[in-house]
Amino acid sequence: MSAIPGLKKKLKSVRAAGKLSKAMKTVSAAKYSKLNAIFKNYSLYAREYAGLCGFSEEIVQDTDIKTVVVFGSNKGFCGGFNNQIIQFLKDNVFSEKLPEHLIVCGGTLSKLMTENGYEAEKTFVFGDIPSFDESADLFNALSDFGAEVSDYPVMLVRPIYKNTMTQIPQAQVMLLNRSGSGESGNDTLFFPDEKTVEEALAQNMLRTVIYGAMLETALGAQAATLMTMRSAYDTATEYGEALESEIHRQRQRDVTADVIETSSEKVGKKEGDDKNA
Repeated sequence: MSAIPGLKKKLKSVRAAGKLSKAMKTVSAAKYSKLNAIFKNYSLYAREYAGLCGFSEEIVQDTDIKTVVVFGSNKGFCGGFNNQIIQFLKDNVFSEKLPEHLIVCGGTLSKLMTENGYEAEKTFVFGDIPSFDESADLFNALSDFGAEVSDYPVMLVRPIYKNTMTQIPQAQVMLLNRSGSGESGNDTLFFPDEKTVEEALAQNMLRTVIYGAMLETALGAQAATLMTMRSAYDTATEYGEALESEIHRQRQRDVTADVIETSSEKVGKKEGDDKNA
């Protein structure tokens, strides 16, 4: 029995998968391009603002961390993106004890963390291209947990974007270095007062860092999704070509078998006629 009908059915499915992965690759590429531009511009702003506030990005080992915020993706089309973050948490953050408050940003990441025994106190799901306004809910949640503006005992765990192939998880402790505050003496005027200005700057700095983490995570997730969909499309294309070749070979085998069968029948019939004659 010919295998061609089964091969054609499989080829149809492979082509459908190829079209879907190509469409998703195109959408992801557009989102990645837009996010990349936004992230680059925002990073320049955040760096200047951090210098203004005296913000330290160094990881502080001896700080009592009460709240951990973990950033990941909302969807599961980005390969091992979320699993890499969970493994980092196991090895570097949750190896000794769990924090008092655990906040997870990302729908798929939240499900995976629950499966691994890490239940989040709060979960946030942001858009594929998050806006600054979306950071407000997370900022308010941190405020509810008692984060002080003078010294944030908050750790952010997020994937640091290197390139489209590489996103490396990293832990960052939120601390504000105020050693330089007020050194300008009477030449600096604060309205209504220095403490109020410092607290406002600290709150804005927290929002700035949070939104930067949201953007970088979204950028990494789109990059990982883009590479996954590109790989899926290439695999579907190669497999489809292999199936087409197999169908052609099978068709040639079927034709050859038919020719041989027909020739055998004619030879047998001729030999029978000669015997009868």
